[in-house]
Amino acid sequence: MNYFENCTTRQEVKTQYYKLAMQFHPDRATEDLKEKHTEIMKDIINQYEKAIKKNYSDTSKAPNYDHKNDLSFVDIINKIFEIYPNAVIEITGLFLWILQDEKTREFKDQLKNFMKYSKNKKQWYFTPLPYKRVKQTVSMTEIRNHYGSKIYKNEQPEPDKITA
Repeated sequence: MNYFENCTTRQEVKTQYYKLAMQFHPDRATEDLKEKHTEIMKDIINQYEKAIKKNYSDTSKAPNYDHKNDLSFVDIINKIFEIYPNAVIEITGLFLWILQDEKTREFKDQLKNFMKYSKNKKQWYFTPLPYKRVKQTVSMTEIRNHYGSKIYKNEQPEPDKITA
């Protein structure tokens, strides 16, 4: 029996595990069912460990968010391209990142007025909503795999610089 086949998010897996543990834990069983419940719990634990590692697009962590119609995202993207026309912007989940290159440092003073800098990822980021920081370090690759990502580049060429 697959106890977690209908789960679509990590939260559903955890909730299902809790319900099953309450139902089948050997300490909650009568004496005549302890051995049977022990075997069932072993099976549940094995399936739980596999189910929790699945790559869910977990809607409880990243709700379907309309970046294109969120004025704060649109405004921030326009601001970034005003300051740094050649910027490459990546949106992952509820975060907007400026992909780092050798020129990004030149715009540091302007970017820090409306963005934050991640020392771990060495990238500037923006999120329109408050978020809870995670104590563990998660790589950008893991974030991309979990939430997906979309890259934006400025479609207008950088204006030619006039030299005297």
